Amino acid sequence: MAQKMLVGDKDTVLFLPAYEINGVPQVADPSAASGVPITAPTVALLNYFIGITTPGDAGSNWGGNVTCAILNDWKLEMTDSSTKDAKTLCSVGESEDLTFYNYDANMNFLRDVDQKDAASEFNLPANLTNAPDVAYVVAHRIGYGRTETTSIGEEWHFYYVWTDHAIPASSDGEYQAIGETFVPKGILNFKHELAA
Repeated sequence: MAQKMLVGDKDTVLFLPAYEINGVPQVADPSAASGVPITAPTVALLNYFIGITTPGDAGSNWGGNVTCAILNDWKLEMTDSSTKDAKTLCSVGESEDLTFYNYDANMNFLRDVDQKDAASEFNLPANLTNAPDVAYVVAHRIGYGRTETTSIGEEWHFYYVWTDHAIPASSDGEYQAIGETFVPKGILNFKHELAA
């Protein structure tokens, strides 16, 4: 039986700091000597970042839980994959090879009028996206409260992105916001079930 959910009621979105080793995105783990690959994120790593919701929280310069600052017009979804249809003399039929996974990662965030308020959840994504070319793995889970800790067996989606220039948005009578159109890097781990 399908269950209807209220918008924003059961989502968690984390920005996890990332870097690459031999072309494989790694999530930096502030509590360990090395990171973990995007293919094997751990419960401990995700729980570390779930608890970071404001700039005043320890570790907030690395990443954190930006769920409550995201406006409901966001897009974090897979799109049609890129393919090549080059054929050799031995190719049979209309074959195509998958080349890259494509996805959209666009988010608008509310921002606090006091941009130095370390207790404001709205300032965390503003701080984390204030420069271009910062690598993140955006982690998304559906069906659990935003600060509910994760456990083995839960399903998460992981998207490797880089920041672009954030665009401030404010107009008469509206809340202040910033828009971030992330640069997708074609690497994702979709429908990953946590094993450790």
